[in-house]
Amino acid sequence: MPQLKLSQLLNQNIQPNLLYFGVLLLFSSMYSSPSIGGTGFSLSFNISVWVFALCFITAGLLALTNNKKLTLPNFWLSFLLFPSILIANSLLMEINQPITWLFRLLYILGGLFFLCSLFQFSITTSTLDRLLLVLIICMGLHALLGCLQIHAPHLQPNWVPRQMDHVPRSLFQQINMHVSFLATGLISSLYLISRPSFHLSTLLTKSIIVISFSLGLYIIAASGSRIGLLSILLGIPLVLGARYKLLRHHKKLLRILHQ
Repeated sequence: MPQLKLSQLLNQNIQPNLLYFGVLLLFSSMYSSPSIGGTGFSLSFNISVWVFALCFITAGLLALTNNKKLTLPNFWLSFLLFPSILIANSLLMEINQPITWLFRLLYILGGLFFLCSLFQFSITTSTLDRLLLVLIICMGLHALLGCLQIHAPHLQPNWVPRQMDHVPRSLFQQINMHVSFLATGLISSLYLISRPSFHLSTLLTKSIIVISFSLGLYIIAASGSRIGLLSILLGIPLVLGARYKLLRHHKKLLRILHQ
């Protein structure tokens, strides 16, 4: 039996593998244990999320090595603006906690590496649609947990650290991180609706989007987080403007989301 090259092994059944790892990555944020410090890897969900993120980055580097071709997203230089400004600003100012600053910078750069690693694979339309739907489901679950923390904290599952202050942190233990994730889910919901393949979506898929979108929007508004509000005030108009021609075919569904 002829031996398969590593590049062939990477490309073989890559779509279901990406889907499985994508599901694990998104739901790894549901892991919880008491915080031992409040930042970085002291937050329990960060450990599980970065384990799967590093798997994606490693697979992307292997694909890059074997394919001898680097694929980058459009306007990739724009993604370098934030870390570049952050580094330049830090060099001009005195850093009181250099270790903390270093790890925060590594988290940001790790996110860029993760994004670039995804472009090293040829992801099919169906796989991308499923991954987006999984992201929306995960957003809905976190938003639902936030609703319990606001209105019925005594009904929180036992595996969730008890928070009786009626603040919707979900499992992120920090309100701004929670609403940032929800804002990402809201924008992803609109993008999924704008995709041509959405015309074939079932009633169940549309119901999941409506419920998750409504819960996420409610939690962002109820949290009072300026970061969350700013994210949706900037992000949603951008995706509506960029995908208007495709979104206008779903005016009824958008009207439901608006209400």
